Amino acid sequence: MKKYDKYIPLFVILYILALFGTVFYTVGLFTSFEREVSTGIIEGKEVTSIQINRLESSTDQEIIVKDKKEIAEIMDSFSKVKLRETNSSHIRFKVSYWMMIRVNNERRLLLTLYDDKFLTIYNPEKSKDKSRVYKIRNKYDLKSIEDAFTSQ
Repeated sequence: MKKYDKYIPLFVILYILALFGTVFYTVGLFTSFEREVSTGIIEGKEVTSIQINRLESSTDQEIIVKDKKEIAEIMDSFSKVKLRETNSSHIRFKVSYWMMIRVNNERRLLLTLYDDKFLTIYNPEKSKDKSRVYKIRNKYDLKSIEDAFTSQ
Protein backbone atom coordinates (compact mmCIF):
# COMPACT_ATOMS: atom_id res chain seq x y z
CA MET A 1 0.00 0.00 0.00
CA LYS A 2 2.91 2.34 0.66
CA LYS A 3 3.87 2.53 -3.01
CA TYR A 4 0.48 4.14 -3.84
CA ASP A 5 0.54 6.62 -0.94
CA LYS A 6 2.56 9.12 -2.98
CA TYR A 7 -0.29 9.34 -5.52
CA ILE A 8 -2.99 10.30 -3.00
CA PRO A 9 -2.13 14.06 -2.98
CA LEU A 10 -2.14 14.05 -6.80
CA PHE A 11 -5.62 12.51 -6.90
CA VAL A 12 -6.89 14.99 -4.28
CA ILE A 13 -5.55 17.92 -6.33
CA LEU A 14 -7.11 16.55 -9.54
CA TYR A 15 -10.43 16.07 -7.75
CA ILE A 16 -10.39 19.64 -6.41
CA LEU A 17 -9.52 21.04 -9.87
CA ALA A 18 -12.36 19.06 -11.46
CA LEU A 19 -14.74 20.32 -8.79
CA PHE A 20 -13.70 23.96 -9.36
CA GLY A 21 -14.00 23.53 -13.12
CA THR A 22 -17.52 22.17 -12.78
CA VAL A 23 -18.56 25.00 -10.47
CA PHE A 24 -17.14 27.71 -12.75
CA TYR A 25 -18.76 26.15 -15.83
CA THR A 26 -22.15 25.91 -14.13
CA VAL A 27 -22.00 29.45 -12.76
CA GLY A 28 -21.02 30.72 -16.22
CA LEU A 29 -24.27 29.39 -17.67
CA PHE A 30 -26.35 31.70 -15.44
CA THR A 31 -26.54 35.34 -16.45
CA SER A 32 -28.99 38.20 -16.82
CA PHE A 33 -30.25 40.44 -19.58
CA GLU A 34 -28.44 43.36 -17.94
CA ARG A 35 -25.11 41.57 -18.08
CA GLU A 36 -25.53 40.30 -21.64
CA VAL A 37 -27.03 43.37 -23.28
CA SER A 38 -27.04 46.54 -21.25
CA THR A 39 -23.39 46.40 -20.26
CA GLY A 40 -21.35 47.63 -23.19
CA ILE A 41 -23.90 47.29 -25.98
CA ILE A 42 -26.51 49.89 -25.06
CA GLU A 43 -25.25 51.13 -21.70
CA GLY A 44 -25.46 54.91 -21.50
CA LYS A 45 -26.76 55.19 -25.06
CA GLU A 46 -30.24 56.16 -26.12
CA VAL A 47 -32.46 53.47 -27.61
CA THR A 48 -34.18 55.43 -30.37
CA SER A 49 -36.63 52.75 -31.59
CA ILE A 50 -37.69 49.15 -31.25
CA GLN A 51 -39.21 47.36 -34.21
CA ILE A 52 -41.35 44.46 -32.99
CA ASN A 53 -42.86 41.70 -35.11
CA ARG A 54 -45.38 39.48 -33.34
CA LEU A 55 -45.76 36.10 -35.02
CA GLU A 56 -48.62 33.82 -34.06
CA SER A 57 -49.91 30.73 -35.82
CA SER A 58 -52.11 32.63 -38.26
CA THR A 59 -51.25 36.31 -37.85
CA ASP A 60 -48.25 38.55 -38.21
CA GLN A 61 -48.16 42.10 -36.83
CA GLU A 62 -45.39 44.68 -36.97
CA ILE A 63 -44.99 47.92 -35.04
CA ILE A 64 -42.20 50.41 -34.51
CA VAL A 65 -42.02 51.89 -31.02
CA LYS A 66 -40.49 55.37 -30.93
CA ASP A 67 -42.12 56.76 -27.81
CA LYS A 68 -39.40 57.12 -25.15
CA LYS A 69 -41.75 56.13 -22.34
CA GLU A 70 -42.79 52.89 -24.08
CA ILE A 71 -39.17 52.10 -24.97
CA ALA A 72 -38.19 52.63 -21.33
CA GLU A 73 -40.97 50.30 -20.15
CA ILE A 74 -39.93 47.54 -22.56
CA MET A 75 -36.24 47.84 -21.71
CA ASP A 76 -37.04 47.97 -17.99
CA SER A 77 -39.10 44.79 -18.23
CA PHE A 78 -36.12 43.03 -19.84
CA SER A 79 -33.68 44.38 -17.24
CA LYS A 80 -35.23 42.13 -14.59
CA VAL A 81 -34.90 38.95 -16.67
CA LYS A 82 -32.61 36.22 -15.38
CA LEU A 83 -31.22 33.87 -18.02
CA ARG A 84 -29.55 30.50 -18.37
CA GLU A 85 -27.66 29.76 -21.56
CA THR A 86 -28.90 26.72 -23.44
CA ASN A 87 -28.06 25.05 -26.72
CA SER A 88 -31.65 24.03 -27.40
CA SER A 89 -32.32 24.18 -31.12
CA HIS A 90 -35.95 23.07 -30.94
CA ILE A 91 -38.12 25.54 -29.05
CA ARG A 92 -41.88 25.06 -28.82
CA PHE A 93 -43.86 28.27 -28.66
CA LYS A 94 -47.23 29.81 -29.44
CA VAL A 95 -46.17 33.42 -29.98
CA SER A 96 -42.78 34.85 -30.86
CA TYR A 97 -41.66 38.47 -30.80
CA TRP A 98 -38.81 39.50 -33.10
CA MET A 99 -37.33 42.81 -31.93
CA MET A 100 -34.75 45.04 -33.57
CA ILE A 101 -33.30 47.54 -31.14
CA ARG A 102 -31.86 50.70 -32.65
CA VAL A 103 -29.43 52.84 -30.69
CA ASN A 104 -28.76 56.33 -32.09
CA ASN A 105 -30.71 55.23 -35.20
CA GLU A 106 -28.32 52.32 -35.87
CA ARG A 107 -29.33 48.68 -35.69
CA ARG A 108 -27.58 47.43 -32.58
CA LEU A 109 -29.29 44.28 -31.37
CA LEU A 110 -31.80 41.65 -32.42
CA LEU A 111 -33.90 39.81 -29.83
CA THR A 112 -36.31 36.94 -30.34
CA LEU A 113 -38.64 36.20 -27.46
CA TYR A 114 -40.49 32.87 -27.59
CA ASP A 115 -43.58 33.21 -25.37
CA ASP A 116 -42.11 34.07 -21.99
CA LYS A 117 -39.78 31.09 -21.86
CA PHE A 118 -36.83 31.55 -24.24
CA LEU A 119 -34.83 34.51 -25.53
CA THR A 120 -32.37 34.62 -28.42
CA ILE A 121 -29.91 37.51 -28.43
CA TYR A 122 -28.15 38.32 -31.69
CA ASN A 123 -25.36 40.87 -31.49
CA PRO A 124 -23.98 41.65 -34.98
CA GLU A 125 -20.97 43.48 -33.51
CA LYS A 126 -19.48 40.36 -31.94
CA SER A 127 -16.82 38.53 -33.88
CA LYS A 128 -17.95 35.08 -32.68
CA ASP A 129 -20.94 33.69 -30.80
CA LYS A 130 -23.13 36.38 -32.34
CA SER A 131 -26.31 34.50 -31.51
CA ARG A 132 -27.06 32.87 -28.17
CA VAL A 133 -30.17 31.14 -26.88
CA TYR A 134 -31.23 31.54 -23.26
CA LYS A 135 -33.95 30.01 -21.13
CA ILE A 136 -35.73 32.61 -19.01
CA ARG A 137 -35.37 31.52 -15.38
CA ASN A 138 -37.81 33.89 -13.71
CA LYS A 139 -41.33 35.02 -14.53
CA TYR A 140 -41.30 37.45 -17.46
CA ASP A 141 -44.37 39.62 -17.99
CA LEU A 142 -45.18 40.32 -21.65
CA LYS A 143 -47.42 43.26 -20.63
CA SER A 144 -45.07 46.03 -21.82
CA ILE A 145 -44.74 44.44 -25.27
CA GLU A 146 -48.48 43.74 -25.55
CA ASP A 147 -49.24 47.30 -24.44
CA ALA A 148 -47.08 48.59 -27.28
CA PHE A 149 -49.30 46.70 -29.76
CA THR A 150 -52.54 48.01 -28.26
CA SER A 151 -51.33 51.63 -28.22
CA GLN A 152 -50.30 51.64 -31.89
